[in-house]
Amino acid sequence: MRMIIKSSVLLLFLLNYTGLVVGQTSAKYLKAKENPKFRQGFIIENDSTIVEGLVRGNITDDRKLHVFVTFVSENGKKKNYYPWHIKGFGFDKVRFSSDEKSFHKLLISGKQVNLYRGTTDFQVNVASSSAADKTKATEVYYLKKPTDESFVLVEKDNFKSQMSKYFKDCRTLAGYISDKKLKFRDIRKIVNLYNECD
Repeated sequence: MRMIIKSSVLLLFLLNYTGLVVGQTSAKYLKAKENPKFRQGFIIENDSTIVEGLVRGNITDDRKLHVFVTFVSENGKKKNYYPWHIKGFGFDKVRFSSDEKSFHKLLISGKQVNLYRGTTDFQVNVASSSAADKTKATEVYYLKKPTDESFVLVEKDNFKSQMSKYFKDCRTLAGYISDKKLKFRDIRKIVNLYNECD
């Protein structure tokens, strides 16, 4: 009997020492959690599994998060995820979704349509001495209704035609867009109005 108890204690010690006990949070995870650059968050895997852990995120400058996200799982594994690896990720109240080419930041979540901000064409200004001026990304907007298979890029140059068709099931709103009462700069207002449209 004593041999069985000693063997059980030894087995538990070895499992605990190697980090194999279920629910064990690793030392690497705890160290990353102390780093202010990491925030409590999650990733959504391609099979829709949500994995909790730490996301390296910068709320004031999220340009890099459109390209990749650094994630530390509770077992301490640190990995960079690209849009073709996962469906999305989030931290605090910030959410990003993938189109398999880049991540798009959710700006408005609505029952009929969501508005996202993305970036394209990182431009480099080598003449500038400021690091902020050296890298600039062009901001773009995307829409996605529950029935859309993919994100819809909001075209600034073709806004009136594209958006009056996209929102045609809300006649009043489509009319405002066709009459140029609502323009590209009003995209947030347009999305909110559409989500209220019956």
